[in-house]
Amino acid sequence: MKSYFITGGTTGLGWELAQSYLKEGARVAICGRNLSKLPNDAHQRYAHLKSYELSVTDREALETAIRDFAKDGLDVVVANAGISHG
Repeated sequence: MKSYFITGGTTGLGWELAQSYLKEGARVAICGRNLSKLPNDAHQRYAHLKSYELSVTDREALETAIRDFAKDGLDVVVANAGISHG
């Protein structure tokens, strides 16, 4: 079973990627600053979904989350989160 960790995975492209991988049977972890943006039934719909509430600017929290998820294997990290400067 493939496993993916997606930053910025609570909305937009990150969430769409997560759902696509989950529907293929993969294990998926997502992180985002606000997990309440996920659909209320996300974890019920997808048994192999794990989520972490953190900002990618918090390197220690991000590394801890990735290590936690990777205990059962990790194939791909999708660095989807970003910071814009206008």
